[in-house]
Amino acid sequence: MGGTPRQSASGFQDKAQLGNSALVKGKKLPTSKEVAALGYRAMQRGQRVYIPGFMNWAMAQSMRLTPRDLATKVVKILTHPLA
Repeated sequence: MGGTPRQSASGFQDKAQLGNSALVKGKKLPTSKEVAALGYRAMQRGQRVYIPGFMNWAMAQSMRLTPRDLATKVVKILTHPLA
């Protein structure tokens, strides 16, 4: 079944059972403390939304132009457990 998934730094992905998905597997994920610090600094700058990392930002922006059916298919592929 592909082995035991790596535990994420915050535990969020583990709770959502995404640890062995293409979205998470093999990636260095920020800790809860790092996410909180980034969000706090963004809030201090007056940003209501903050998306760290260019690829995360680009993926979030692409959803504005992507048809719902296609977006749903992509999310299913990214969140499906890898073999």
